[in-house]
This record gives sequence, C-alpha cells and structure tokens, in this order.
Amino acid sequence: MTIFPLSAVYDCNVLLQAMILPRGPARAAIEAVRDGRLALFLSEYITEELQRAASRPQFAVRFSLTGEKVTAFMASLAQISHYVPTVPSVLECSRDPGDAHYIDLAVAAPAALIVSRDNDLLALGNRSTTEGRDFAARFPGLTILTPPQLLQLLQASSP
Repeated sequence: MTIFPLSAVYDCNVLLQAMILPRGPARAAIEAVRDGRLALFLSEYITEELQRAASRPQFAVRFSLTGEKVTAFMASLAQISHYVPTVPSVLECSRDPGDAHYIDLAVAAPAALIVSRDNDLLALGNRSTTEGRDFAARFPGLTILTPPQLLQLLQASSP
C-alpha cells in the first residue's frame, strides 16, 4: 500500500463548492491536488453523493450546473485522484451516519486529512471536546479541517 506524505479525503460539500465556485478555497484545494501538493482519495460513495448533489434542481438553476459541466468536473476529479474500490467500515457516527464513510475512506486510503465543511465531521476534529479527544485517541494520524485551514497548512509546509 502506498502512503503519500500529504493525502486527503474531501467531503461532498467541498467537492460541490469546488465545482460551482471558480475562485473559492474549495477550488484552491482541488488545484492543490492538480499541482501535486497532496493526494486526493475518492470512493464510489463520494462520487455518487456528489453526482446526486450536483443534480439537485436548486443547484442546477442557481449555479448553471449543466450535465456537461458536472460530467467534466467528475472526469477531471477521476484524472487527479486515487480511487479506493473497497472501503471497510471502521467507525459509526451517531450524529450523522453518512459521515462515517469519510473516516472509513481516510483509514482505508490511508489519508492524513479529511477536508470538510460539515459541522458533524468538524466536531470530531475539535480536540477541546470529549468527542474530539476520543476521535483523536482512536485515529491519531487523522486531522479534520476546513478548506481554508488546508490551504494554510499547505502554505506553511511549502518550501
């Protein structure tokens, strides 16, 4: 199994923001993958969730998300990311069961980072809470952060 020095799992919200906002931190996080500054891991669950989210009529109308634009974005993700075909379950999330897959994927990849805008996932990364400390003890090599925090980390670690 290959271990990347800096590797991440982006949640669906981050990927959707990157698709619809050409100049935001989520798009910059995608560009960091494209530039080779970190490895991005995806799974069937995430790509299907992104496809469903991008197909919602409110997004399609508000952000001009055509089928072609979604297909092009998905294809570009496939070119720059690493696909993990089998993702065993390692965690149950009581707050939002769907969030467990992101942790499961990060462990299976292995990835050191989960980049998210989801409050339930971000709460797991908050080490000032009991839940956050328990998560850190169980997954000491895994950090959960927002896209702006990822960009700060990348900037601090660049030569």
